[in-house]
Amino acid sequence: MTWGEAEINLRENIVINDHLAGFGHYKIVVNTPPYTFNKVDEAFKIKVGKNSYINISLLMLQLLFEESLTNNNIYNRNVFKKIYPHEYEVKPCYVHSVGKLFVKANIAVQLNSRNYRIL
Repeated sequence: MTWGEAEINLRENIVINDHLAGFGHYKIVVNTPPYTFNKVDEAFKIKVGKNSYINISLLMLQLLFEESLTNNNIYNRNVFKKIYPHEYEVKPCYVHSVGKLFVKANIAVQLNSRNYRIL
């Protein structure tokens, strides 16, 4: 799969109110592109706590997708930490929020509690 195909899947398969981690109170999509969080980057806004949200830009997803391809098609926290160490330290929930977005968009399958395989 190319990034172009992956981006199409993200835009077409992720919608507002999607529950990325099953039905629960968290990891819920509250905004999708063309939502922007810094007036530049299109992003997904994900509810990760009672009053806590993270923004996952399409650029972040592209960089993580491409790095995963160089990691034997595996996305995990090591891939995330390599590119976004600060974000990982502040909110480690980014790792699985990205993984769950990839799964929901049919870009990856979850192999176990820590690893996702890019299709």
